[in-house]
Amino acid sequence: MVLIDINEYILYFVSVQNLLKPVKSTTMKKPLLFCVCIILSIYINAQSQGPLNGAGFSTELISGANRTWDAASDAALSDDLYANFGDITGVGNYTDYLMAINFGFSIPPGTTITGITVEVECSDPNGRTADYSVRISKAKTVGSAERAVGTPFPATDTYLSYGGPSDLWGETWTDADINDGGFGVVIATQRNAPGGTTGGRIDDIRITVYYNFGSLPVKLINFAASKKNNAVELKWTTSEEVNINHYEMERSTNGRDFTSFASIASRNLRNQTSYTTTDTKPVSGIGYYRLKIVDNNNDIKYSKIATVHYKSSNQVIIYPSLWKRGTPLHITNPNQEKLTVYFFNSTGKLAGKTTTTTSEIKVETFSNVQGSLLYRIINEKGELAGSGELIAN
Repeated sequence: MVLIDINEYILYFVSVQNLLKPVKSTTMKKPLLFCVCIILSIYINAQSQGPLNGAGFSTELISGANRTWDAASDAALSDDLYANFGDITGVGNYTDYLMAINFGFSIPPGTTITGITVEVECSDPNGRTADYSVRISKAKTVGSAERAVGTPFPATDTYLSYGGPSDLWGETWTDADINDGGFGVVIATQRNAPGGTTGGRIDDIRITVYYNFGSLPVKLINFAASKKNNAVELKWTTSEEVNINHYEMERSTNGRDFTSFASIASRNLRNQTSYTTTDTKPVSGIGYYRLKIVDNNNDIKYSKIATVHYKSSNQVIIYPSLWKRGTPLHITNPNQEKLTVYFFNSTGKLAGKTTTTTSEIKVETFSNVQGSLLYRIINEKGELAGSGELIAN
């Protein structure tokens, strides 16, 4: 989508009016004004910009990386010219970051950013590359929210998508943050299969930003989530509520994909107002919560994300927690479910991924890792079944 400065439309609108002043008949004037109003309406209600391509590319070092990037700027366009890294030796080893910035966004002032989608056109004809880390860049600083989950690169050029229209990547954003030259994304890759050589490559990186034009008529003072008995209590305080329809409580197991579980009508009071609701079925492990604010025009705004670590008695765990490499590693899986386990190192980067339908875990993908490993266990429904820490020595 190509957006033009709203001032240009206003100037155009005024100039059309001036041109029409001498015209006695309204037969021609009304259709022209109607067309101008449609253009203005489309612009004002536009809710996304992009996909746009970056213009600045570099390599950012990661401790322990096995390879770095060649021809980084060839990831600027989908033109069969590739940023690449040669052969990564050893399953689980990874590259430095490829950073893409200077996307040239021009988000209008006064907007509310609601989500960011990153698309990476990539491939590995040899079938031995996966994503290792995909994070947002804000003012050329790498964010903390991880979006890579070990997705394999396809054999032919294909766009892999990260984030989405309601994913803020764990950050708060203004239009100035998005328009800044340091806004962008970083991506590191890893070898995910033994034998042969890796042929991973990236042809294009592009970003789409989603936003609401204008802010909702409400001021959110605070939003918090906390454990209370066997539930999670959620509280928020507002002021200056006008034309607000309702509030929705949304929950996620990964901080990215949210579902609504409760709705509360707005009181539409201008003075300070407090609300409380309860999640009686909290997820095991880390639960992510946010408030979705909906006005009578169906415009939407989101609160910051609050987290609660809630352990239930039936949480799936990995044992022994002090694990000696070369010895068996087990998981509580009495029903023989299909469970996928993601292991992350102390910096939050993916160290390995494995799937099991038994009580034993394959350790090949992270057998070379030492020290603290955080893990997240996902069941077949995509739900978080357990999480914890493993010490490898």
